Amino acid sequence: MPTRRQCFQLPASGRDASGSPGATKIGEYLFSGVITGHDPATGQLASGAAAQVAQAFKNLAALATASGFSTDDIIRVWVWLKDWKDQDAVTAPWTATFPNPASRPAAAFVAAPADIPGTQAVQLEFAAKLGGARQSVSIPGATLGDAFPTIAIKNNWYATASLRGDKGTTTAEQAELLHQRFKVAVEAVGASTDTVAHVLSWYRDHSSRDIQNGPFKGLFPIQGDRPNRHSVIRSLPEGIEITSEAMGYKGAFRVNYTMHGPRHGGIDGLWNSLPLGMSIGNLVYSAGTMGRDPRTDENSPDPTSQAELSFANTRALMECAGLSMADIGHMFVWYKDAASRKALDAPLQKYFPEADDRPAWHILQADLPGDMVVQVEIIAVRP
Repeated sequence: MPTRRQCFQLPASGRDASGSPGATKIGEYLFSGVITGHDPATGQLASGAAAQVAQAFKNLAALATASGFSTDDIIRVWVWLKDWKDQDAVTAPWTATFPNPASRPAAAFVAAPADIPGTQAVQLEFAAKLGGARQSVSIPGATLGDAFPTIAIKNNWYATASLRGDKGTTTAEQAELLHQRFKVAVEAVGASTDTVAHVLSWYRDHSSRDIQNGPFKGLFPIQGDRPNRHSVIRSLPEGIEITSEAMGYKGAFRVNYTMHGPRHGGIDGLWNSLPLGMSIGNLVYSAGTMGRDPRTDENSPDPTSQAELSFANTRALMECAGLSMADIGHMFVWYKDAASRKALDAPLQKYFPEADDRPAWHILQADLPGDMVVQVEIIAVRP
């Protein structure tokens, strides 16, 4: 039976241990899985953080080319670091890979010490789209440094970098400023906040999560017409309490989806104050879809049951949007502990049994709130 997804792998690099393809093409979009600093010819990991970062960017370019894309098609690169001290090693290979300062992708820097094994120091991941020329815009102070633009857009699809407030200010002040910068960035590429599709917020601890709600509601005041938002605890650079990154689609507007069971709260204690899923342009995004049982309205204490229900609820969301699991191009799969990580293997195999017909995915540990131990976050593409 014909499939929409095409999967790609770097020669001699081996398949990701979790079973993710190296990259998945679906429609005009390409999503990568985890890209490391291993030499694909020998399988050996480069020695030291700087050499690993340089090799990882070479692998990123090679994987894009092998998939029928180029580095000019990439709008977002996630840079996953074991230690923030290695972020300075990214600038040189970044500017070599993307030499035109007016046409660079957005970079989202994220700490992932629990997810980067052994002596690995960095992992990369990217999203790309065919057609049109990439444009990028920089706002002083909003991102890591001058080499990294605030926002990139290509063929109407846009992505921001990890936006932040100013170091040394309060969490509330940082949240307010980063949301102001969201608005400025989106308008700088000729779009509006009505076209923001998905927000991923990184915050230092659970006490910081709700502080972003005020400025978020200021940008997106209408319940039922908001982007997805997924908030995740992460280690952040010194002096930074919260960062956020977004994706959107210029010229299109949001359609929100809510469901019983895996409903999404997040603002003022109100269920569905944030959508579980949303459609914009030819893309569908989800927030973190939990393993809540729609029959009991509870999360099972059994990680295996929660993992299965997270994927079953994701399938139900896809059906709500008129799609299926075969339309998913990318997934973040979040787990809380070793038991919940082990529980992911069975549903991943069940819902994506064919190794050459899978979305690209990245499995990540997070301090999920309450009794949640698994969440699934997707990007799907309409035919």
